[in-house]
Amino acid sequence: MVTPISKRILPFTEVMGAVFRSFWYFRNTLSVFCFLLLLSSLIIYLLENSIKNYWKALYITVINVVGLGCNNYIPSTILGKILILFDSLLGLIFLGLIVWTVQYCFNTIGLRVSKCVFISTKEKAKID
Repeated sequence: MVTPISKRILPFTEVMGAVFRSFWYFRNTLSVFCFLLLLSSLIIYLLENSIKNYWKALYITVINVVGLGCNNYIPSTILGKILILFDSLLGLIFLGLIVWTVQYCFNTIGLRVSKCVFISTKEKAKID
């Protein structure tokens, strides 16, 4: 007996529920990340003499965290260089945590996804 295709396709609401659940599980990590981002930009602002306002320090921190890098700014102090390195590592860790959290929440519906979405062409021909 072949299951009808309408029962084999995973509902959109279930997939979106997994996405929203992942953000709900991720909220504590996100708050810690934002705190570290703001703290890092404050320290850079206080350490580096070439940065005139806090918003430029925040811009430099965010650019380094997302992995783009800031070519027009090179820290002049050793602590500034270490902090920029820390920002880059923080961005890598944060990206890994995002991927892990979304993957964890999709694993909650993983068995249903593997049974519902991936059907062979032979099965599809039998259904049609």
